Amino acid sequence: MLTRRLLTATLLSLLSCLCLEAQVSDYPKSAYSSPYPTYTDSDLTMRISTLQNNAVTPRFTSGVRSYIRTYTVKKRANTEVMLGKMNMYFPMFERHLINHGLPTDLKYLPIVESALNPKAVSRAGAVGLWQFMPATGKEYGLYNNSYMEERRDPNKASDAAARFLKRLHKRYGDWALALAAYNAGPGRVNRAIKRGRSKNFWRIQKYLPRETRSYVPAFIAATYIAKHYPDHGLVPVIPEFDLQVTESVIIHEYITFRKISEITGTPMHIIKQLNPAYKRNVVPKSKEGNYVILPYHTVGYFVSYMGGDATQYVDSRPAAKPLTPGLKYKTVESTYIVGNGDDIRSIARLYNCKPDNIRLWNNLASDYIVPGQRLLIKEQIPDNGLSTMTKTITRTPTIDLELLTTVKSGSVRSIIGSNKPMVPKSKPTSPDKEGKSEDDQYILYSLRRGESIKDVANKFTGLSISEILKDNNITSAEQIKSGQVIRIKQL
Repeated sequence: MLTRRLLTATLLSLLSCLCLEAQVSDYPKSAYSSPYPTYTDSDLTMRISTLQNNAVTPRFTSGVRSYIRTYTVKKRANTEVMLGKMNMYFPMFERHLINHGLPTDLKYLPIVESALNPKAVSRAGAVGLWQFMPATGKEYGLYNNSYMEERRDPNKASDAAARFLKRLHKRYGDWALALAAYNAGPGRVNRAIKRGRSKNFWRIQKYLPRETRSYVPAFIAATYIAKHYPDHGLVPVIPEFDLQVTESVIIHEYITFRKISEITGTPMHIIKQLNPAYKRNVVPKSKEGNYVILPYHTVGYFVSYMGGDATQYVDSRPAAKPLTPGLKYKTVESTYIVGNGDDIRSIARLYNCKPDNIRLWNNLASDYIVPGQRLLIKEQIPDNGLSTMTKTITRTPTIDLELLTTVKSGSVRSIIGSNKPMVPKSKPTSPDKEGKSEDDQYILYSLRRGESIKDVANKFTGLSISEILKDNNITSAEQIKSGQVIRIKQL
């Protein structure tokens, strides 16, 4: 009888241990139970140990593992939408963090807070990308009135979050504790430090509220997923081009979204998505100034209309060269092969985009690139209804134009520019399949200063930079000289 009781007690004890182990781990430690790419704990431990985060030192825990599973399995579709939004917000976050001298890797915090949704609202009443509570938002200058909910303003909320985080780090001298205080408030963190007799987050973790215990592990998992999502087969849902490559302008005058749309040619739905803080589709008058976020290529029109002096660029750059209002554009993807002397900024200027966007399109950790490296580039060209294939191009020089000439039936006719038409070297022409000679298919340009190859592509509906370069076999800047004739294919 005694033996039976001992055996029963032993079995109950073993069963209890197994249940406890099941609570510690949501899934087997060897691998996820999932149809998607899965990895063992040792794989994840190795990857996280090599993660670079200039705020919190990454470490692998059961909490980190649980959040990685949530991102890659449980809420996989939501994660792909969120990853696409990194193009929209990360350059902005980095700018405000740098302005306040903070680590740029704090940009991953809004992944934890709001999944990069500026209209997110928590059960406790926190709002926006950075999830400010009403009292804290007001303390940092984020107000809610009949026109605006400034906690939803991506720029104002990012600046306020940077100031708040800077203050917390100054208080604790440790980013893990600063993040915990951002979530739970300094009072609760102070009590946990007192009870745990330590200023190490991992040592006082058990004394913090349940949500805050998981906050730093969630931040580490967000850092991991932002850098290793391709390893899990996640495909970001990329927003429209005009939502990715944007510019922020500070204005002080009243203006409606409808008027902004008329000035810039930007659809209303784009303006609304970029500016979620405005409740009535109106930017109110403000002495301090309000942010207006617009597609990068439309800022020139907006600044010109507002008089230039009435506006201020957030990053103090000249306005982008705008596209033609009223035309329909489409996004074309190209593979750019880096050449000697190339850098991210020069490539960005060529394609009228930002270095930040090139980094995000290619999942680059920095601006460092090497000759021969392939970069995904997205450019906008006029949409004439024709299909455009993805091109692979080599180093792209800046091409300037002086004279437009047309070659037809062996004769040269000046269209614009100098009265002295430039005659290309004569060469035999061969008819194509439709009976047209090669000369009949091209318009010739002569190089001059002041215009770039982007300008050329915009003038000819349906042509991309990639196609122009390929037609002219351009591989390096050294090949381009003033007065050189460039061929443009007639569609």
